[in-house]
Amino acid sequence: MKRIEEELREAANHVDYEVQMLDAMALLLSSARGPTAMEKAVANACLESFVLHVRNLIDFLYPPASPKPDDILSDHYVRDEGKWQTCRPPRTSLLADAETRVNKLAAHLTYSRLQLHRTWKFSDIRADLYRVIRCFVGQLPPDRVTWFPSAGPESKEVA
Repeated sequence: MKRIEEELREAANHVDYEVQMLDAMALLLSSARGPTAMEKAVANACLESFVLHVRNLIDFLYPPASPKPDDILSDHYVRDEGKWQTCRPPRTSLLADAETRVNKLAAHLTYSRLQLHRTWKFSDIRADLYRVIRCFVGQLPPDRVTWFPSAGPESKEVA
């Protein structure tokens, strides 16, 4: 579905928020030193926030086969959708694993939770997503790059 420019600009604010929160939660959780660093409830809330933003960005950057009509997708923003699909880095095994675990551990109440590991590589997941985000920004028309300040060239470097 073709989106109008005003709608795309407004939706970009929500995408940029996802990038900001991914960054903040990855950095916070990577620096935590265990239960004494912060209360367990706060740590769990931060983890849930991190995985929610990971899931949202994966769905934005790698649209599902049958997206819903109101889903905000990276394809809506790029100059050339075919080129974006060709040059977009493939989903890494780390991101595929993260997506599965987010769905089973946080987004849905499943029995699969009993078998899944709960160790998250916050910085590595962030780095994998940022590689795709940087590629996405490179595929934007110049006037749209400023719509994504957290993902643009002035944003933080990935380790």
